[in-house]
Amino acid sequence: MSGTSLIPFSNIAPNTRVPLFHVEFSNVAAGVAQGVNRRLIIGQATATVPAVPTYVASTAQAQSVFGPRSQLAARIARYKLNDPVSEVWALPLADAASSAAATATVAVTGTATANGTVPLYVGDTLVQVGVATGDSATVVATNIAAACTASTFLPATAAAATGTVTLTAANKGTLGNALPIMLNYLGAEGGQTVPAGLTIAITPFAGGATDPSLATIATMLGVQPFKYIGSPYSDDTSLGFTGAMMSDASGRWSDAQQLYGHIFSGHADTVGNLLTYGAGLNDQHLTVLASNQASPTPPWLRDVALMAKGSVSADIQPNQPWQTLVLLGCLPAPAASDWTFSEQQSLLTSGIAVSARGPGGVEQIVRAVTTYQVNSYGQPDQSYLDTEDMYLNMAVVGALKNAITQQIPRALLADDGARVPVTPTGGVPTVVTPSIAKGLLVTQYGTMVDAGWVDNIAAFTAGLIVQRNANDNSRLDVLYDPYYVSGLRVFALLNQFHMAALAAAA
Repeated sequence: MSGTSLIPFSNIAPNTRVPLFHVEFSNVAAGVAQGVNRRLIIGQATATVPAVPTYVASTAQAQSVFGPRSQLAARIARYKLNDPVSEVWALPLADAASSAAATATVAVTGTATANGTVPLYVGDTLVQVGVATGDSATVVATNIAAACTASTFLPATAAAATGTVTLTAANKGTLGNALPIMLNYLGAEGGQTVPAGLTIAITPFAGGATDPSLATIATMLGVQPFKYIGSPYSDDTSLGFTGAMMSDASGRWSDAQQLYGHIFSGHADTVGNLLTYGAGLNDQHLTVLASNQASPTPPWLRDVALMAKGSVSADIQPNQPWQTLVLLGCLPAPAASDWTFSEQQSLLTSGIAVSARGPGGVEQIVRAVTTYQVNSYGQPDQSYLDTEDMYLNMAVVGALKNAITQQIPRALLADDGARVPVTPTGGVPTVVTPSIAKGLLVTQYGTMVDAGWVDNIAAFTAGLIVQRNANDNSRLDVLYDPYYVSGLRVFALLNQFHMAALAAAA
């Protein structure tokens, strides 16, 4: 018998004469994409460590390596509280040169006339200070400072003098200004009141200045893949650098890199200021979670909680809505200060993601919109509205890349109508034509239909174009038009009721 084998051997030579049994292995028909979906958390350390991506196995390791009071250790702890399983990396940054730390004061006056407890929140960490009848302001202030010092992971240090406690953010920079400090978060109904006879006045954290520069963020990350990136810096300068790193044209979403990923950040302000802030953003690769200023949780802990809960969901089902997922460890604003429906609607239409108080007093995701709002002509555009849609894009492209690189990694290319070798059942083609490639894409689309990512395979197949490039005979050009399955976010119902007695009479 003459002619070549229909079996696509890669290593066994066709003229092998040495007996008897020869075998090679191929995984081209076995591949199912299960990439490593790494998380990266950016933040400032108090310890001196290199500014390179570092694998973090546990919260204890983060506290030991980056500093127990450091912002970065706190961010990792909050992330791992919400996602204890996934692979987490950290990018530690040093405080900027000539930066300043934010400070706050707790001024105590009077003398306690009853036993009790001072319920002080520094961030969302409760520092409880026992008070005995007759304690002076100086004694109470000294005890507050001692309790803060004993709270090993508090992101601030404390010192007392003449009835006033001065707290200093552990890390320098503007993020310290967003560290809430408050009394009686739970209120009297929650058993939190300042002991009788004492008056405590709080001056919020302020004065923090100059954050680390993210100018070299792309270089620091190199080509390491990170699907989820948490950056606490939501100022325009920092977002400019992270935006360039994620760019469709030259960044991680470009054809040259194909690294993809998404940035999560947080921002605390009034609703009015948040609306103005959101109006200045327009990046589909960025999600900024609003932080209610009445909440004790700082924005740089709330954002990583969102990233953690969202990432777990996206890894399981990329297009499933994140609404109602609980942000563990995050304390919502008191019910009286929570955002109204109208305020939530305004924030969501201004490119700002929202979480709010849920049943049982937990913090829940309302909707994780991206900051993308308008197209290049400034017209409203919902194509990149939800963060989940960006992860669906990543999932679809990743599955396609896996299928093509697995099934036709070294194929030959011929025109439609050409006589090509028959592909064995269960095998992969040695020679492909545009029609054969189209068949592979349709088959792959079917697997994504089964996964609930896409639908309408008939319309997809009708619109799919695969053609050989006229100027490069080694290139296939594809117009790929998937029909994405969206999440159910609004259930609108008109209850057009009937009055039974009146209907019967009519």
